[in-house]
Amino acid sequence: HPLKTVFCQRYTVVRRHLDKAKRKRLFLEFCIEHMNTWFTSRIARHLLFWIGVFSYFIITSSMVFFRDYTHLIQSTLTLMVPQIIVAYVLMDVLIPKFLNQRKYVAFAVFSVLLLALLFLGYMVLRKYFFDAVYYDVYNDLAKTYAKRSLMERFLDLNLIVSKMVLFVSPAALIFAYRMYKNQKNVMELREQKRIAEHSALKNQLNPHFLFNTLNNLYALAVEQSSKTPEVIERLSEILDYILYRCKADFVSLDKEVAMIENYLGLEKIRYGNRVKIVFEHSVDKPVKIAPLLLLTFIENAFKHGASQE
Repeated sequence: HPLKTVFCQRYTVVRRHLDKAKRKRLFLEFCIEHMNTWFTSRIARHLLFWIGVFSYFIITSSMVFFRDYTHLIQSTLTLMVPQIIVAYVLMDVLIPKFLNQRKYVAFAVFSVLLLALLFLGYMVLRKYFFDAVYYDVYNDLAKTYAKRSLMERFLDLNLIVSKMVLFVSPAALIFAYRMYKNQKNVMELREQKRIAEHSALKNQLNPHFLFNTLNNLYALAVEQSSKTPEVIERLSEILDYILYRCKADFVSLDKEVAMIENYLGLEKIRYGNRVKIVFEHSVDKPVKIAPLLLLTFIENAFKHGASQE
């Protein structure tokens, strides 16, 4: 039928458009997911860091001291290669194997040796490549310096200190970032531990107490005692407080006192005349404490005191 044919054709076109849009959406989601994974990886973070260092040198350098951008890039890379070597040898080899193991002398010796070798290589490259190729663009001070021998450069304390600082600076930044990250992880672990301890404290109500209370409740119900409603009410108040009303880090001391009074009321019914319970309290002003902090002492008093008699 003609109408059926037209409908099928339009349905096919619409379906193709939907399939195409779906494929685009899935492709974009795939790209975004992998980009997020890549940017959060260690390699990506370090690559972006060194690109930032390279960009900093390029942007802050004056072209007055360079023949062209090739000269500038070569000079920048000549400085960055020792920086990269220092950063990863220190962070991945010397610090884990020596400094963290409290081998301070070995760490100092190998660090100085590393910096000395890199300084030697840097000076050789400066003298026999840059000073030879780019001598014509040097100013008078640079030309005077270029005529100095390698030994004179090795004995120049100001030059040694300045280059060492440049070599170590990126490593110091990476080390500071790692320290910050490690400290953040430690703080998160401490917070998780605190939350776990807090949760354990909230869930510490002795199961024997609940078992004995339910047994007493059953006995009172069988006897049709007038104390049955009181037991139910006090137990429900305790459970409601522990499960729902002490979720915050700190609660009012008045609420803690009310919970303890309910707890003591159940223990009075349980022990009867066998134990004399006296609970005196006075709260003059609003005070907040960690929830269930005092319950442990009350439970232990009955567990190791009255129950042992």
